[in-house]
Amino acid sequence: RPSALRAAVCAQLFERDLVSTLFEWLDSRELQRLSHTTKGCSHEIRVTLRTINLDHLTGGTHVDYSEIVRIVRLFPSIRVLNLCPYLRRHCPEPPWSEILNLPKLRELEMEGTGLNDSLVAALPEQLESLYVSEGVCIPISGASLVTALRRCTQLRELSLVMNLPHEAHEAEALGEAFQNCHNLKVINVSGSIFSDDVIIQLSERCDLIDVDISYCILITDASIQALAANCHLRVLKADNAGEIDRGRHRVTDESCMALARCESLEKLWLRDRELITDASIVPLVGRCTGLLDLDLYNCSITDASIEAIAKNCPKLKVLFLNHCGDESMVKLVSGCTNLRELHTFSAFLTDTSLFAMARSLADLRELSLDGSPV
Repeated sequence: RPSALRAAVCAQLFERDLVSTLFEWLDSRELQRLSHTTKGCSHEIRVTLRTINLDHLTGGTHVDYSEIVRIVRLFPSIRVLNLCPYLRRHCPEPPWSEILNLPKLRELEMEGTGLNDSLVAALPEQLESLYVSEGVCIPISGASLVTALRRCTQLRELSLVMNLPHEAHEAEALGEAFQNCHNLKVINVSGSIFSDDVIIQLSERCDLIDVDISYCILITDASIQALAANCHLRVLKADNAGEIDRGRHRVTDESCMALARCESLEKLWLRDRELITDASIVPLVGRCTGLLDLDLYNCSITDASIEAIAKNCPKLKVLFLNHCGDESMVKLVSGCTNLRELHTFSAFLTDTSLFAMARSLADLRELSLDGSPV
């Protein structure tokens, strides 16, 4: 076909988000071949490609950061860049200033890279989404995180997979740094040891809609109450770290009572929160009727909560719970007919429940009945 037509078709193809993701590594041969394709087509690819995902690279792939630099120079319009941990392991001091020199970069994901001064200094100020996880012996220091927050004031999404040192002065500095992140809407600090003080200050400065504080062992009711009072939450993930809530570090019915005011809540995870009972779940689902995804596995709830869910949450698509009998299960599937995933641990379910599911759940895709005799 004429080169002009090829270029036009290529432009239409690569403007689509799903198609414009480059999933396969462009090795030297591919880069050379690409550079010798029809001029118009090559130009269109270069100016329209938006995403490069290198997350699947393994130790058998012979590549270094010089080739990453070639890639980013070849595609100056990249908005999304995903770097894998393999690269970091084979280059102790990557040339971050060259790799991240992308004027249109908005989303950056780096697994196992940690967060040090050289990386922070190279972060583009226009970043809107940042995902960083710690690697072996590659920590995320509190000081570096504070500097990153002060630099990237346009952040809308921040995800940190880490074990942040619990230092009083760092917690205070983080609270101050979040003052600059007025646009922040989504934050994931699961597994960190953020304290209530940091989460409370964050909630007072940012109108968060999606929060993941799962496995944060220092989080208590105070954090969730602050989030409920100050933010328009749509997603809250607050699964427990596996140990029983005790002492001052605990989440109880007080949290769910506060969350009942978040009527726009769509996803709520409270797995292994044994101090949460019917006393708070029944009023919560009575007000948060738009719930789509609910995880109450190993909470101390009874049929009263399950029947309340059946009555008030017709849009529910994903549900995790336990200790459910036939009578409440029949009511549940009759009321929540849009369920696509249902996971329960119960020794009290029989064929009666299965027949009810078959009649009511036309869209069911995943079913887990652990502990059931059926």
